[in-house]
Formats: sequence, structure tokens, C-alpha cells
Amino acid sequence: MVRARPAARHRAGDGVGRAVNAPRPSGGVRVSAPGGPRGQRPEDDARLRAADGERGAGTVLVLCLAAVVLLLGLGLATLGTAQVTRDAAQGAADLAALAGATALRDGLDPCGTAREAAVRNHASLASCDLEDGGIVGVVVTRPMPAVPAWAGGEAGARARAGPRLGPG
Repeated sequence: MVRARPAARHRAGDGVGRAVNAPRPSGGVRVSAPGGPRGQRPEDDARLRAADGERGAGTVLVLCLAAVVLLLGLGLATLGTAQVTRDAAQGAADLAALAGATALRDGLDPCGTAREAAVRNHASLASCDLEDGGIVGVVVTRPMPAVPAWAGGEAGARARAGPRLGPG
């Protein structure tokens, strides 16, 4: 005759359903019987050895993916820098043309004044043209920061300024 065990009592902090005297899980390593884990067939052994040749393939794939993402990020940063530099060059060209037209109106050297205005805006005056009707046309260039010169690291812009034409 099999005797029934008495009902288990629980203490605070014990897992639900675990008896007071029940052993705690050891967390130890399972030991297999000689000849490999239970239920393993000889053909599984060959399959596992073949899979060992592919170990680390996921790491290489993740590294390649990270490199592609890094290159895309650098490309986008370069494009952003190019746009900001182009906008700054356009501002320098506009100011240089306005300064040149104002100097021409006041009887001063328009191209010298336009050059000074461009330099104050971290740009260089590439050309200065005096057109009919008191119009001054300028072309300025501005270097792009952190981009080598051999990679086309300059932004250029063109602007014209002069008196308003027509009545009024």
C-alpha cells in the first residue's frame, strides 16, 4: 500500500506549489549518457559537424550591415554639409553683389568692396562683372569643411544686384 504524502505547506518567498522540504532547482549541468545526448542519432552527428563550418556567418553579416549603415550615414552627412555650404555661399554672393552695387552707386570700387564682403563671409570672389545700368554680378566660392579639395570640396554661387529698373 502506498502512503499519501501530507499536504505541502508554503513559506513566504517560495514558489507556488513547492513544498517546504522540496529541493531547490540546482541549475547544474545535465550529464549525458556515454555516447552523446539521449535520443541523438548518428546522422545528427554529421549534420552538426557540417553546421560548424558556418559558425560565425551571422557575425560577418552583422559587421557588413553595420559597415553599410555607417557608409550611408557618412554619405548623408556629406550631402548635408554640401547643402549648408551652398546656402552659405549663396548668402555671401548676395551680400557681395549688394555691397558692390552700393559701392558703384556711391562712386567707389565695386569689385574691391564685393571682394571684402565675400571675405567677411568666409568666401572668395571668383569673378566680378560690371553690367549696363549699374548692375554688379559676382561669383563666389566657399570651401566645404571636412571634405578634401580633390573631392570637389567647394560650393559656388552667383548673384546680381543693382538699381531697380523701370518706373517707380
